[in-house]
Amino acid sequence: MRHMFKLAAVAVFAATVLGSVANVAAQQYPNKPIRMVVPFPPGGGNDAIGRLVAQKMSEGLGQQIVVDNRPGAGTTLGTGLVAKSPADGYTILLSSVTSLALAPNIYEKPGYDPLKDFAGISLLATTPYILTVGVTQPYRSVQDIIKAAKAKPGALTFASGGIGSNTHLSGAIFEELTGTNMLHVPYKGSGPAFIDLVSNRVTMMFDTATAATQHILSGKLRALAVTGNRRLPDLPNVPTFAEAGVQNFGASSWYSIHVPAGTPALIVAKLNAEVNRVVNLPEVRSKLLAISAEPVPGTPENLDAFVKAEFSQWGQLIKKLGVKAE
Repeated sequence: MRHMFKLAAVAVFAATVLGSVANVAAQQYPNKPIRMVVPFPPGGGNDAIGRLVAQKMSEGLGQQIVVDNRPGAGTTLGTGLVAKSPADGYTILLSSVTSLALAPNIYEKPGYDPLKDFAGISLLATTPYILTVGVTQPYRSVQDIIKAAKAKPGALTFASGGIGSNTHLSGAIFEELTGTNMLHVPYKGSGPAFIDLVSNRVTMMFDTATAATQHILSGKLRALAVTGNRRLPDLPNVPTFAEAGVQNFGASSWYSIHVPAGTPALIVAKLNAEVNRVVNLPEVRSKLLAISAEPVPGTPENLDAFVKAEFSQWGQLIKKLGVKAE
């Protein structure tokens, strides 16, 4: 009996010591560089937002935040990497609708549970999707696309950032809403897809406004319509899908920061305060708005509830459309 009491006492002492060490580590956080995993290749909207936020967070935290692009498998490779990383605040995820709401509903074994393996830090921004074509394409309206797609089912192609990505699902929603049938051409991110879109190797792409706006304004792409219920300030001549004759296309993308589940509350709170500070900086807000991203700071609790709702809603739609990883 005494032996059992001694073991119990040792266990309690060890737990107390470990807890104290963890608490001290959390209070001293961060004392070394932080890795921000972006599960997309360089060049897309996610990468641009991740680098913007990482730079400003580095200044505020006093430690460098190194952006680590880990694309592949519909963002599940990079996202799964973060899920399996130590819960110490030194590996954070530039998360999105693709990694936490779409891919887990499409891939049978994504390698992580979006609702259990992560702790939310804060939303960053939301952005609509834009239907774009190369400037030398003959299509100048959404109705031109619909007419051509119905005349030759499967002849028109739409690019995406990968199977299970938001750009893939946007194309599938468009097909469902318009009764068309097009050929999906997946890439490893919207950056590589953009190259073939500009050179007319693919007909069109439903990309986020954050990624597409700069190419539209530079004259490399032609915008045909934007999702949501309002036109974008930087693209006032581009109609909404409703104005173009396609109703109920209100999908939008979002960006957020997550850490592995079990990260100490002190670290979560410190990261949340820093993300909110950064998103509310006038220069950051202006840069986000310039790429058609609406800044949306918030609390960890609100983000966790938001992700849960998005996962459920997109899951229902994915099941209805029958979208699966190929």
